[in-house]
Amino acid sequence: MEGRDIEGRYSDHGLTPAMRRIEPQLDHGELVTDTEKFALKDPDRYKEKFAKLLADEPGADLRVIAAKINDGVRYTFTFPEERYTSGVLQLCSVLTDAGFELYERKNAWADESKAYQGVNSSWMERERGRLFEVQMHTPASWQAKQESHHAYEIAEAPSSSPQQRADAIREQDRIFSRVPIPPSAHNIPSYRKEGW
Repeated sequence: MEGRDIEGRYSDHGLTPAMRRIEPQLDHGELVTDTEKFALKDPDRYKEKFAKLLADEPGADLRVIAAKINDGVRYTFTFPEERYTSGVLQLCSVLTDAGFELYERKNAWADESKAYQGVNSSWMERERGRLFEVQMHTPASWQAKQESHHAYEIAEAPSSSPQQRADAIREQDRIFSRVPIPPSAHNIPSYRKEGW
């Protein structure tokens, strides 16, 4: 029975196998290559985010604080530029049909700022009550995200000076300004679950 649980193999359960089952249901999207490599948030960034939330709510239950970190686990899907908008909407529908609950969808394509382009969404895994993130990119916006990641870390780090943050944001803007905006991407509705 080693490697098995009551309902089947361990490798059949969890978020990564669920995302792998969702991927072939999409007409045009796919998980980024080596998605598992990007699935867990960097431990130092996780600690920084945890510390910031704790500072905002001193004395709060640590489990409640940890539960608010929506991007500790994340997956990224890419869609061809010409199929991006329909692909994002289809993925959201497939995730809902798979039993995940949408908590938030942020459409950065509709934002005037160029420091980031894409759609980030937060979902609840009802079985374990755990939030996770699904990012939706074109190949070009995914490449820009990877290229600008160091600048993003500087912009978000509490230890960065105001000048370092401003320089990092300018660098992100420069990188993302080269990313073509997919047709109708600005029409993807943002959403936030009431009370969240």
